[in-house]
Amino acid sequence: MQITIQESPFSDFDEMNAIALNRKLFFGNLVNLTSVNHVINSCRVLANRRPKVKKVGIYSRITLKKLETNLSTNLSEDTCQKILRQYIQSIGWHDLQYVVFLDTSLEKLEFHIVFNRITPKGYLIDLNCIGAKWPQYERLLKAISDITDIIPNLSSKEFRGKLLEKSLDYKNKNSSLKGKSLRSIFELMLNSGVSL
Repeated sequence: MQITIQESPFSDFDEMNAIALNRKLFFGNLVNLTSVNHVINSCRVLANRRPKVKKVGIYSRITLKKLETNLSTNLSEDTCQKILRQYIQSIGWHDLQYVVFLDTSLEKLEFHIVFNRITPKGYLIDLNCIGAKWPQYERLLKAISDITDIIPNLSSKEFRGKLLEKSLDYKNKNSSLKGKSLRSIFELMLNSGVSL
């Protein structure tokens, strides 16, 4: 399985119209899911509590690609929702306003998540939090492992050991990576689409 997590800030919730194009409005938190316009309006209401904030949202795109079989038939929508809810809970953003759009094809599943940076209590999520690093990949893999049999269900210690072992193998095969930490090598592996 290849996994990528991409994150970026954005300035206007109207950008959600482009994100939603040809994608299913999947689920959300603290938003009116009647239509994309209702979602945008829900997000604006909360964002208006902090009118001076220029980058009001965080766009996260998670791609799961499996080369051997049809991934979309292996994961039901209910299973995908459970995985994403566990992942969002594990990164501590479960209490934020967010919406998830689903994009499926035979070879991959993509989840497009729009988070409102303004919390229901009026606090602001720091932009330094974005940019997928080792812990986010680990938490997503853990959620997949806990809920499906696509990745073996490993305890946290075994899980981390297996990921580090894979990183070490990758490092040994690529001489240009000498001197880099296993954690940074693992991030390079995932961002370059190395299969787990």
